[in-house]
Amino acid sequence: MSRAHARPSPAPAAQAAAPEQSASVLSALGSNAEQLAQLVANPLVQACDSVLGLFGASCSGPAGTAASPAKSAAPGTTPAPAKPAARPAAPAPAVPPSKLTPRNSQRPGVDSNARPPLDLAGLSRAGYTVYPMAAVDVLYAGAKKAPDAPLSQQPLGGKGYDAVLSGTFTTDYVQSAGPIVRDGKMDTQGHAKATGRGGMAVLQDGSIVVGRAEGRTNEQVQATFGAPGNPVRDFMGGGALLVENGKAVGDADLRGRQQFDQGGGGIQAQQMRTTQHVLVGIRDGEAFALVAHEKSGASMQRDLTGFGLDAVVKYDGGSGAAVRDGAGGSPDYRGKNSTGLGIRTRR
Repeated sequence: MSRAHARPSPAPAAQAAAPEQSASVLSALGSNAEQLAQLVANPLVQACDSVLGLFGASCSGPAGTAASPAKSAAPGTTPAPAKPAARPAAPAPAVPPSKLTPRNSQRPGVDSNARPPLDLAGLSRAGYTVYPMAAVDVLYAGAKKAPDAPLSQQPLGGKGYDAVLSGTFTTDYVQSAGPIVRDGKMDTQGHAKATGRGGMAVLQDGSIVVGRAEGRTNEQVQATFGAPGNPVRDFMGGGALLVENGKAVGDADLRGRQQFDQGGGGIQAQQMRTTQHVLVGIRDGEAFALVAHEKSGASMQRDLTGFGLDAVVKYDGGSGAAVRDGAGGSPDYRGKNSTGLGIRTRR
């Protein structure tokens, strides 16, 4: 418990000098002398003088001390109102912290070695072809402005891509059902059902982010996936978020919030049937594109959480799945899809 400090008493010399100081002040103030004398005689003012006197100030002293008496207005005039205190400057707005973590993104120059590397050989034995991604472009041949070449015509090898995979769900294989952003500009907002689904974003510095969308406009995509000073360059939404924060996303979420309600709905929806599927995942700050061969939604959740992936979004499958692998690591699937991923792999 802290000890209370006793209030210091004025020294005898200071007490003796007080009448002389008050007299000099009274003579200087002239017509206000009687009023000021009453003020100085007030015990509270004397006590205040005793304390402030230790710091060279006074409650009743002349101008320049802690509390100076106000000047009197000339007879017959109205005293000028006191100036209001200056309003303190508003604090600078805080820069929001980055939302990018090793559990949802791959960032250039940021390494995470929290766990052993992803078991690529184990995933291959389990029925997956895995592409460790160094960079990725969102492709959209169905765009109304500056459409990309169809996936079947995208260059492979050399200055081209190492692999070209199909992307999100479409309407009649042409119009994207999910939001698409290329070079910072939105091509389409997609279908309303895509509002709370999963997506992959590529930021200006090349960071790859996987997570849940919170809307379909460019502004909402930027707010959800962008980082301070590092906006979204490319985005593909409308996918099924199967894994979030290292855990399988529940059936109710897939059925309700993500609105996969065709067929049996949820994890049993038509889009989750056993066939080939294209996915993008994050594990410990590394991004991977995956092709699942003859897998269902439930089996992919079980496999990918078992291999320790932190976030996974599943794009189209079946007749909408297209795979062109320049290195021959995966069978070519020639499904029809106007959206895709142009991938350069890590060496």
